[in-house]
Amino acid sequence: MKLTSSDKKVIMQEITKAEAKTTGEIRVHVTYQSKDDQPLEAAIAIFTKLNMHETRERNGVLVYFNPKARKFALYGDLGIYEKLGQTYWNDLVQHVRSTIHDKDLLTGIIDAVQALGEKLAIHFPGSKDDTNELKNDITETH
Repeated sequence: MKLTSSDKKVIMQEITKAEAKTTGEIRVHVTYQSKDDQPLEAAIAIFTKLNMHETRERNGVLVYFNPKARKFALYGDLGIYEKLGQTYWNDLVQHVRSTIHDKDLLTGIIDAVQALGEKLAIHFPGSKDDTNELKNDITETH
């Protein structure tokens, strides 16, 4: 499955909605490479390439999907990981995996963005002087 421009628009709207309640930053990256043995390592590389580690509160999170290889990874910066812990990440991965299996990729991405937005709002609430530190666009590699 390849994301359509309509799919991307829906995802970007969900990111904007989720980030409205938090200083946290959420990005989505989709790759269409046929081989992807290490999705977490790939997510970390993309996270770094997109300078997501440079947010003021170290609260950036990357939602990484590879529909062709049927893999995904979620990677949060140090500030997020310290607040949420490994159990949260494990539970979210299971939830997203189930959603993709039972529904589809787009629903899985949206669920991940919404769930992250809810948690980020609790631990990194929005403020009046908050600026969008990272673009909300979908990045892709082919």
